[in-house]
Amino acid sequence: MEKGIEAQKIVRAGQRAPFPDLATSWIGPLFLGLLFIIAAILTWQRIGDVLHDFGIQVYTPWLLSKGQALYRDLFWIYGPLAQNFNALLFYLQGYPSVRIIELADLSIAAVVANLIYKFLIHRTDRLTAFMGVLGFLVLGVFQHLTAVGNFSFLFPYAHEATHGTALLTGAVVVIAGARLAFESWAFFVGLLLGLAVLTKVEVAATGVLLLLMAAGRLWWSQAPRRIQALLFGFLVPVALMLLYFLMHFDFSLEESFAATFGAFTPVLRGGMALVKERLTYDAGPYGGAGEVSTFLRSGALLSALACVGIVADLGVVRGVLRKSSVFGVAALMGASLLYFVQELPWLDVARGVPLLSLGLLILARRVCFEWCVWAVFALCFALRLGLQFRFEHYGFFMAMPLTVAAIAQLLYFVPSQLRQRYGGGESFRWLSVLALIVYLAPIAVYSAQNFAARTVPIGHGPDRTYAFEPAQSLETQIVQESLDLLPNILSGNSAGSFLVLQNGSALNYLLKTANRTHFVWFSNETALLGQESVLQQDLQSHPPAAILLILPPNQTSWPAWPAQISTLLESKYRLLREWKRGEVLGGRLYSQLNSLYLTPPDPGS
Repeated sequence: MEKGIEAQKIVRAGQRAPFPDLATSWIGPLFLGLLFIIAAILTWQRIGDVLHDFGIQVYTPWLLSKGQALYRDLFWIYGPLAQNFNALLFYLQGYPSVRIIELADLSIAAVVANLIYKFLIHRTDRLTAFMGVLGFLVLGVFQHLTAVGNFSFLFPYAHEATHGTALLTGAVVVIAGARLAFESWAFFVGLLLGLAVLTKVEVAATGVLLLLMAAGRLWWSQAPRRIQALLFGFLVPVALMLLYFLMHFDFSLEESFAATFGAFTPVLRGGMALVKERLTYDAGPYGGAGEVSTFLRSGALLSALACVGIVADLGVVRGVLRKSSVFGVAALMGASLLYFVQELPWLDVARGVPLLSLGLLILARRVCFEWCVWAVFALCFALRLGLQFRFEHYGFFMAMPLTVAAIAQLLYFVPSQLRQRYGGGESFRWLSVLALIVYLAPIAVYSAQNFAARTVPIGHGPDRTYAFEPAQSLETQIVQESLDLLPNILSGNSAGSFLVLQNGSALNYLLKTANRTHFVWFSNETALLGQESVLQQDLQSHPPAAILLILPPNQTSWPAWPAQISTLLESKYRLLREWKRGEVLGGRLYSQLNSLYLTPPDPGS
């Protein structure tokens, strides 16, 4: 009885569960560090998509480093921090380079991994901390699970996601570490959260909630000076960004406010339209009701697997039932679940991570304030992830806090509760470790195969990256042929520029040729924000020498695009080159792309 009470105190205090550590304290970090270095070497210059989001993330900071401004010269739907930070890297280096951004992203990923380990090692144990970081590296950093390599911390579809997640993780770890007892640390937390507000709207909203939690904690502790330091730190980056736009670009006060809080612009302009578009999105099995169905099935599967582990663990500890019968039931349940797994693609199993994490989110309020902070972090991202359940896609950063919470629940909290109540927990713990390894291993192998398959060099010198063979990737063929065609078209042409629609600014960047419109990309979402007429005016006032049109996957006709732009292109441009092929990667059809290359008709026609 006393042992159970003592275990309960340990769990509620957020201290280590009474499970023995099997290795010394430096073994786990050393292995993770070596894994990180080896993976970084093997994936170097093999990140980023050669046509789509990759281009936006290098083309935009290149233009900013040349003196252009977000929101005035370039349409942008996120906050100003990330792109200006990358532009500063270009400026300090003296020339643009994909490598400097890749190196910065590797550094950010290493910092986030270290923060996750610090958080877990002080609130769980070495095994949980090790597996938590391992899961982050496999699922969030060195993953290449789609034909487009833009969905990891190394080269994301939007650097606002990488930077925002890193800032929030740092703030959460500092808050959870009871550092708010010092005014300097309170200021530092406010500074991190203020910087996070300048990235993405979901990150900003989470940052504001965490700020309120930290302020509430300090108010409860009756520490007004630390509250002041917290709020002052929060306002500093916002004020500095405001002054940057006011003084450096001579913006008006109203324009400076709009630019500083650019992360909220899409919500204010057409938030409901964007939400409706996302909820009704339909692209194969991952759209509409298919998303929700896959999410619920994978969540139910993961929860059932956890129940199998609990049943097996009780069979070891309790003498009420015969151990053989309990293990037989567990084996039967496991076999039936493995059968149902065949109904779900392997990667889709991870979509249930938010459901699996709900137990921890409920349990957190009974554990400690530190886990409550992490629970808010995870829950806010889960709500945003609810608009698009793509763990292997855009959800790489939104799923990170949920994944850490799920691993902590499987390897620490549930076993601790089993030990507290029944004196067991060890079997469940090691079954969970085995399940995580079995899940992560094929993902790591599949990602490694995709990285290794990128053997075609694109670009030169510091901008070189490797792409898939043209036989595997239609995008590689488009980029290669466009890089051969465009210089001839642009030479001597009075327009001297070209535009890629939907997004393909990598070509602009590699040829160091800026288009004369306000857009580095233009999609249906951009049209929902009322920008169609702006693009039309840009095309009429500064017609580019060439336009490369890349229709979205599985959309091969003009109605997929806004009508005004479609009419303008068909009337003012002629077809020069067409690509159309089903794209295959890893033995499966990825998407059907239909791409048109158009140039203006002859003068006077």
